[in-house]
Amino acid sequence: MKIVLHLHPERLKVELVLFKLVNFLRSKGHQIYINSKDNTVFSDINLPKIQDARDYDGTDLVISIGGDGTFIGASRNLVGTDIPILGLHLGGLGFLAEVLVENFQEKLREFFAGKYRTETRKILEAEVHFQKHEEKHYAINDFLIHRSETMGMCTIDTYVDDDYLNTYRGDGLIISTPSGSTAYNMSAGGPIVLPHLDIMTLTPVCPHSLSARPLIIGNNQLVTFNLESNHKKIDLDIDGQFKISLARVKKINIKISDKSLKVIRFKDYSFFRTLQTKLNWGVDKRNHKD
Repeated sequence: MKIVLHLHPERLKVELVLFKLVNFLRSKGHQIYINSKDNTVFSDINLPKIQDARDYDGTDLVISIGGDGTFIGASRNLVGTDIPILGLHLGGLGFLAEVLVENFQEKLREFFAGKYRTETRKILEAEVHFQKHEEKHYAINDFLIHRSETMGMCTIDTYVDDDYLNTYRGDGLIISTPSGSTAYNMSAGGPIVLPHLDIMTLTPVCPHSLSARPLIIGNNQLVTFNLESNHKKIDLDIDGQFKISLARVKKINIKISDKSLKVIRFKDYSFFRTLQTKLNWGVDKRNHKD
């Protein structure tokens, strides 16, 4: 198999598991590549590099080594492909990368034996309308429209299928996928959404209104954000990893994309158990003694 590795940028976090992983994959006769962006920190590792999207042709599996941020960065390269991704989790709170350092060899054996399933994750597609051109962007977790200055509120006129919904005034607005519902959306008071659902959520960030509440938008619906009435400097953040200035943007259209992401899951995976583990659900600490 052709396997591409994406690594957390801090070498000390991934170095030990990386060498174990490479040795394990090589012992099974697989071809291993490393993303070129990761190779600057790991220049002494003798692995062929992936330079651009064309180099992913023929790839059977992508493995991210790090947290959810590394997983999202690796996933962005797979939008519109059938290449699955497997997350090897390092660090703290995370919902996307399933495999642990302690059991990665066991899980990879299951994968090579075909004992897994592929989970399809919906992503978001945004058309950003500048004054003289348009750009298309994709989000694995979320888009965030927010003020770029520390003072003042941003104003976001919002429409669903050309039907006026609301004018949000506050620090910003999160537009989240089900995958991103446990990220910034959750921190801002938005709902946790089961990952297989075809919906997106709109969650205001510190709205200047007691009536502004998170809203769930269905599939095949187009949400338009008219920014012409906004007098503050605002930006669009994509998955918390890229930022676009909206100073010359008239409107943004966001919908659930026809493209999707394929995530490797094993038979013992449970989204509800992940919530229990990560959020301490079902644990009664009222009588807990230190």
